[in-house]
Amino acid sequence: MQSRNQKCECGSGKKYKKCCLARDEQASREAAIQEDAELDAWLQEDFALGEQRLAEWNQRFPNGATLGEIHELPDGSTLVDVIAKEA
Repeated sequence: MQSRNQKCECGSGKKYKKCCLARDEQASREAAIQEDAELDAWLQEDFALGEQRLAEWNQRFPNGATLGEIHELPDGSTLVDVIAKEA
């Protein structure tokens, strides 16, 4: 990382803080905004998938069964089989 008071690496002869610092800081801010947007999109997708899986679970087991209470499903498969198939 270049120090603010060193000569700029671009070769202008100016100090970094008077030359390319503002541009580099702006690029860093834009990259952070992009990363945040990508993370937000991923989290929204993941949350939506979780809501969908919860709705499916509640539809299959309307009496509020938990993982610990279910050992075998009506078709003979186990919950582990179902989760592995859907993953």
